[in-house]
Amino acid sequence: MALVELHETQAGFVDRVAADGGHGSTRAEVLRSVLLTHVNDRLAGAPAYVGGTPELDVLESPFPAYGEKRWETTLEPVTGKAVPVMRGEVLRIEQVEGGTCVDFNAFNLHDHKEFLDCGFTRSFQSFDPRRGEFIWTNAPRGRPMFGILEIADTCELDIVGHRCNRVLDELGWDMPVHANCQDSLAEAIREYRLTPDDVHDSFNLWMATTIDDSGRRRFKWNPAQRGDRIDLVAMFDVLAAAVICGLGDLVGINNFTFTPIRLEIYSRSPDTERLVDAAEERWGRMASQVKSDELADVPVLASRALERDPDYVPSYRPAPATTTVEVELSADEERVLDGLVATGVYGDSAGEALRAAFMRWCNSHLTRVRRPFVEFR
Repeated sequence: MALVELHETQAGFVDRVAADGGHGSTRAEVLRSVLLTHVNDRLAGAPAYVGGTPELDVLESPFPAYGEKRWETTLEPVTGKAVPVMRGEVLRIEQVEGGTCVDFNAFNLHDHKEFLDCGFTRSFQSFDPRRGEFIWTNAPRGRPMFGILEIADTCELDIVGHRCNRVLDELGWDMPVHANCQDSLAEAIREYRLTPDDVHDSFNLWMATTIDDSGRRRFKWNPAQRGDRIDLVAMFDVLAAAVICGLGDLVGINNFTFTPIRLEIYSRSPDTERLVDAAEERWGRMASQVKSDELADVPVLASRALERDPDYVPSYRPAPATTTVEVELSADEERVLDGLVATGVYGDSAGEALRAAFMRWCNSHLTRVRRPFVEFR
């Protein structure tokens, strides 16, 4: 006999499997049947991951024709520019000569508390988003900010590491006043009254890096060529800020020199509007996404010092309730569970191992983590 404690969410999945048939009609029967199925999956080479299985959520669309070019500028080393890009417009960032790393920030033009979030993009898109994928904003909003329409094969992305800054310059080369991306981004967004504190983790374009065996980031030669570009369609009105990396003379990130970058904005077109509308309908209006209007009454701190609110009352979301299922086991099933417990990654008891086996099977066969993707025809 094993006692399996299930949260109501987990019990819901068990009931769903029971209703579908094939693994028994009761909770106990389902848990026993899925246990053996899961073990057979592992013996057949299934991975040991414990999270959900990603699956592309595909939106099919013609590739959009852009509107007329409405603005362009060339960034000279080591400068940058913050510029509004309106919903449905396309921002192009292009190599003039090649070999240049670009650090990129972006903000909701009407609510700067919503901004490009590399962590959200890593988690809900990928560590290396490409054509047809999205760049996301921060929680609690968490929605697509840009769709990637075109991206050169040479455009390696680094959305893991921190932007270069004066601290890095001092620690690495004893140069505390050297050009750097933190200061360049701060200067670019200052035109719109944002501050150095508002600079966020960079979406680094043409930053060729790797992680070595010791877990440290290493820079590689920049493969960008003349004319290589990335085209981003804005999902809503944004302030986009691009700067040329200031570390290029010290590491090979810019191939030990600096070259210009061209920025262009193409007006919205009926095609880009249709694409943005379709993407927003599918992934920009989910029940989980908090809207700026819902946060309108949430105060933005004017002071830097933090003080406790004397009227604060905790209001967390509750953990799911639990229920216990009694499962009669055969001698063979007990031995299987003992083996799973012995691995150290299924819990400390037969009941915990049964629950873990079911949920791991569930995350492989039943539930799916949707990855938004536009397939251009």
